[in-house]
Amino acid sequence: MGGGKPEAKSPKSPNDNGGLGSKNVSSRRNVLQEKKDRGALKNALFKVGESIGVVEQMHLAPEFLQEISSYFTYQDVIDGLIDRLEGILQQNPEVLNTGAIEATEKQNPYEVFATNVKRFRACFTNDQQKESLVTVESILKRLALYDREAQLKGRRAVRKMRRFVSSEKESMDEEQKKLLVALEMMDAARYELKETKTMEHLEQKGKLYERSVHEFNEQAEKVHGFIQKMPEDKTNHQREVVELFEVLSHTHRQLAASLVTHLVTLGIRVKHSSKK
Repeated sequence: MGGGKPEAKSPKSPNDNGGLGSKNVSSRRNVLQEKKDRGALKNALFKVGESIGVVEQMHLAPEFLQEISSYFTYQDVIDGLIDRLEGILQQNPEVLNTGAIEATEKQNPYEVFATNVKRFRACFTNDQQKESLVTVESILKRLALYDREAQLKGRRAVRKMRRFVSSEKESMDEEQKKLLVALEMMDAARYELKETKTMEHLEQKGKLYERSVHEFNEQAEKVHGFIQKMPEDKTNHQREVVELFEVLSHTHRQLAASLVTHLVTLGIRVKHSSKK
């Protein structure tokens, strides 16, 4: 994004803010006007202001505002998607409302079922029937282990998505607020410079204005950095969704294999449907 740092320059006029918009200035302020070098001396931070059209007459450009709005809209979409994906992993909304993905000990549906089977076993006197129920209880406990493992791995699979709608969302929101503050400060410094009457104050206000422009461009760079990273974020999120469903697919195969094995132990013949 351009060469090294710019050479020391005189303070700029309020209408020449490093590519953020320039107008003709009076002759008495020509001494403060920066050389309009469009070459390698252009600072990258100022270049951001030009390349993305950050400011038009001291207002954020509509295009830039639209990019920010699109960023937050996408975050809302991902936030809703995470809720739905976690709803697949954990069907009990009361568990999800606690912020957890796993049920507490012995509260997984398979574990609850296993506990009831154990109680039901007391109703039988036939040893063979009791033994069969012990096997059923064992099956259910095994299924509970697979289910819990899938929940943990599934949530871990979408870790970047979860971070995107939590810490990164907070950071972007904070940087955007700082950008608006920087814009207000730049506007105030520009007004003070424009109203200055003496050359002594003109130089002082000019430096303050130049600093405010630099700070604004720095902040604009930070905000734009989030937007520039969004294509990469989208790619990562797509991969995470695929990873989560791979976890589910693997878990379902485990569940099926475990059921077949134990049902055979119980003397139950499992018929496999033929693919057409």
